Formats: sequence, C-alpha cells, structure tokens
Amino acid sequence: RRPSVHRRCAELADGGVCVRPHDASGSSQAPSSRPYDAGLARHRAPRATAAVMGVAAAAWLACADASADIVRIPAVPVNLTSDSERMIAYRSQERMWQTSDGVTHVLINRGQVSEGHSLALYASPDGGATWDGPMVSIPGSVAASSSDGYLSGDRLTLTFDDLHGVIRHAALDYDSTSRSWNLGEVQTVLESPLGKAVAPSMAQDGLGRVWLAFTFKDNTTGHFSIRVMLKRPRESSAVDSGLVFAADGSEANERCARPVQTANGIGIVYSLHEELHWVERNDFWPLEAAWFGRRIGAKDKPTPDPFGCHFSVTTDADGHLHIAWVDNGAVRHSRHRPTDVGWVTRTLTGNIRANYVQAVATGGALMIVSNTYSHAAAYQSIDGGDTFTRTHTLLHASPDEHTAYNWPRLEAPGRSSSPVPVLQQFVDRGMQRLMWFPVPAASSPQSTSRRR
Repeated sequence: RRPSVHRRCAELADGGVCVRPHDASGSSQAPSSRPYDAGLARHRAPRATAAVMGVAAAAWLACADASADIVRIPAVPVNLTSDSERMIAYRSQERMWQTSDGVTHVLINRGQVSEGHSLALYASPDGGATWDGPMVSIPGSVAASSSDGYLSGDRLTLTFDDLHGVIRHAALDYDSTSRSWNLGEVQTVLESPLGKAVAPSMAQDGLGRVWLAFTFKDNTTGHFSIRVMLKRPRESSAVDSGLVFAADGSEANERCARPVQTANGIGIVYSLHEELHWVERNDFWPLEAAWFGRRIGAKDKPTPDPFGCHFSVTTDADGHLHIAWVDNGAVRHSRHRPTDVGWVTRTLTGNIRANYVQAVATGGALMIVSNTYSHAAAYQSIDGGDTFTRTHTLLHASPDEHTAYNWPRLEAPGRSSSPVPVLQQFVDRGMQRLMWFPVPAASSPQSTSRRR
C-alpha cells in the first residue's frame, strides 16, 4: 500500500490532496486513488519482428490516410549525428526552442564522439532543414546525459545530469546579430553521497524563482522518489525545497517530473508507475505551505515505462496546460484551464504503437505529434483541445540493411511558429541521426480568446 499523505495534510472533498514539504517527521506525496499492488507484474512484452512491424505499419497507413484531407510529408535527413541513443531523450524534457529572430535551436547529445562535452547546441536559420554548429558544447555532459531547458527572451537556461547522478545548471545568452551563444558558468546543483539524480527538468515561476525537479535513487534503500530544488533570484546556488513526492517505497524507477509555470504560480506534472499526477502552488504562498495536488489519470492497461518520461507538456496562448501521453499504444490528451477544478482527458487514437509524443502550441492551434509504429503523425486542435483531427502523416524512407527506424523518438519546440519543425531519430550505418518534417499548423477560424 502506498504511504498515506503527510499527517498534517487533509484529503480534500473534491478528490484533491495537499502536499507539504517534508520535515523531520517524514515526507509527503500525493496519494493514489487506487491501491498500489506491489506484486503487479511489469515485464516487457515480446517485441514484434521488423517484418511484422512493417506490415502492420503499412496496413495502418493504408487505413489512416484514407481521407484526402490528410497530407503526407516525406522525411528529409539532416546533418545532425550521434553515437548515443539518448540523442534527444527524454519526452518530458524540452530541448528545442525558437528565438525572436526566427532561428530554431536544438540541444542534442552527441555521445562519446565528444565525451565530456556531449551536449551540443545547434542552430537552424531555415526552420530545421539545415543546421549550423555546434554553436556551444556543454562541459561536464556525457553520453548518458539528459537535458532540459527554457528560453526567456534571449536567455536559455539549461539543466542536465551525468553518469554519476550529478545535476548541473547553466545559462546561455543569445546574440541575434551574430547568431551566437555565450555560455556562462556551469554550476553543480546537486551532488549527493546519499543517492543519484536523473532526468532533471525545471521552470521559472512569476517571481523569478527556478523550480528544478528530478528523480532520485537512495543509495541505501534503492528506493526512488521525486525531489525538488529551488533557486531564488540573485542567489548563486539552489537549495532543497523540502518537497519530496512519488516516494512509494519502490525500487522501480518508473517516475518522472516536469515543472511548468502557471497563471498564478508553479505546477509539476509527474508520473508514478501507470499514473499521471499534478501538484501546484501559488507564487505568494509561503514556501512551507502545502501544494495542492490531484491525479490526472491512469493507464487502462499498465505497460512498462522504465523512466516514466513518455509525456510532453505545453502551455497555449491562453495559458491552458496541455499534456500528451500514451496508454498501451494509444495517444491521450489532458487539458487544464485556470478556471477548471481538475483535468479533462481524452483518448485520441486506438493502439498505433504510440510511445513518443510531443505537445506543441503553435499560433491558434494545438498540435500533438506521435509516432505511429515507426512513422509519425500530427493531430491538431483549433478549439483549445476539445476536438482533434489527424492532419499529417510523417513518412520515412523504407528501411534497408543500413537504416533502422525501431525507436522513433521525436522532438519539436513546445511553442513554435508554423510550420512546426519536427525531428525524428533513426539509425544509419550504426550512427544515430535525425530527419526533419516541416508540419504546417492548422488555421483557426476564431481567435484564441473566443474559445470555450
């Protein structure tokens, strides 16, 4: 059974819970509305052969593209390569942005090709077709590093992990005249003898404070939890916020967190096994005040997700939060508006072997890009997420003895102009590469301010 919420936090009548920072008496978390079965089998299902997958994908394309309104976009391989499978991992993290001069930027992991500086920032002046760089390589990053960042004006703030479970933080300033980046000092956020941290992600609240969440494994117990660091403006280092959640006493990772700025404060989307949760606080609450939390949803059929990071979060022009996530091969969308009490969740597809999803706010439209077997598809909404239509199919070339498309990881900016630059990872002659799709945004017949 999962531990109950901290004794000073009462469960709310509408199903929400409050989550307090931990103190000497224990830690707090948002409890599940369903009991946790520690004996639940979480084995990986047998993988289909490439031939079977190819036949299934072809059948899906034949049926799915029956509508003449669905546009096919062929892949264009680009000049970005790596020897790391984590070239663009994980889904919950953000590593692609657009600056005000229209240039697109992506942070990839080049692997052991540049060990010690594996994370590298590239720039594209033509929306993703060609890439210049690396503009900057990040010291201290390795082939195992995953990264996240947010762009505010011309400043890009990054966080990343390394092989030893250390979390680091860096800021870069952009010069649009020279189209160059200036890297500041790389600082260590967390280096603990008590455990290892992975999959960091962060966001800034309305008061300029940076909230950095990560998955933490305790070296003594082997148990996983999610912890949060806080960095205040004008302070050189981050401190422990005291917030610990998703601490269910499990030795399975299967959890991941994504902070996001809200209209009034900061929130965190996090996964815990088959469930997706939400906690939030107001900017003007005392730091020791409880966070309000609730469960967003759960997978109908629990499927293994070793790191729990297969979800993507974005905020549209109206300040509404959108999450794209997967459930047993199907694509789901969850939405939260400032006036909503909870989250509204819809299932957008059947089982299309979806595993990698990206949520993108683009103009008056919301786009969710997902793999469909080894190809990909774009689903768009022009009514704020009430309804979705599949608008585009993204097609790669046929596999041969040199190429493979078994792990179709996707990357796109969380906020983007149109067409949206979508990157998909594939293998070519033993190297990881990316291919590019320019996906036009659907046009909205009405302004976002008139949405329901």
